[in-house]
Amino acid sequence: MKKLLRLFFRGAILLLAVAPLAAQNTVDVIGGPQPANTAGCAVLPHCIPAVWSTTSNAGSDISAPIAANFVFASSGGALPTDFPAATSGRICLADTRDLTGTTLFGQIAANCQVARGVALLLVRDSAATAPSAIPVFIISTGNGDFLRNTSGFNATTGISNYPLRINVAVATPPPNPTGQHNCPSGQAVTAYVGPGTANYNPNESLCLPAGAGQAVEPSMTVDSQGTIYVESIRGVPGGLDLWRWYKTTDGGPNVNGTLPFKYEGQPDCGLFVTRFVLPAGLRPEEAMATLP
Repeated sequence: MKKLLRLFFRGAILLLAVAPLAAQNTVDVIGGPQPANTAGCAVLPHCIPAVWSTTSNAGSDISAPIAANFVFASSGGALPTDFPAATSGRICLADTRDLTGTTLFGQIAANCQVARGVALLLVRDSAATAPSAIPVFIISTGNGDFLRNTSGFNATTGISNYPLRINVAVATPPPNPTGQHNCPSGQAVTAYVGPGTANYNPNESLCLPAGAGQAVEPSMTVDSQGTIYVESIRGVPGGLDLWRWYKTTDGGPNVNGTLPFKYEGQPDCGLFVTRFVLPAGLRPEEAMATLP
């Protein structure tokens, strides 16, 4: 208990917020016509979003870009013979709409690997599980049509007219620098982690809904299990906000000494009802008794 209290008091808590960002792999077309997509591009202004199948490449996303021409697999790549002789050293492109029977996505990847392909782009509008030794990425049918028809490939050899580059995914940051969760999507300001000192851990911010106006007069309660509850008021008639850190559920302290608090909403909204209000308009001490 004393250790938890010391950990808490070392950092001043500022009530701020930030929204999470999404990450994904992307595919660039090198030297050819460009797709319409622009969001999340790692290198070129235009790119194709690609979702890595987490069971492919022995469970690891690529750590370096893969640059090669693609080869188009006929019949969805259901058989090893669907991949042309030129597959070796190239990226396989297989369209699941061309499949005529039940075929495991992992089998398509295995067929690409047998033909010595280095990666598989699977055209599909939903997620796919593809256990395999080579990396597998899912692209939309719209982007699949772009590669097949606009970027194009040689009908005889199956080799694309332009090379592709599959880019490494940009790391996804936590919901904010302190790994907090259950934060509202609309938040007041960007989250903050202070530098700290030789004697004190970094200051830690807590996510606060946009429009809260203020979060002042904070208070803290620690229960017999070491769960920390932090509360602040918005002032009359704005009610108050509540945060909680419960190690068993929320995880241990971060490397920098901050804690991954969970935003619990408003146990008392004052005169304004919002979607963050806890049931029955509980007073703070009653709300704490019901948590976690």
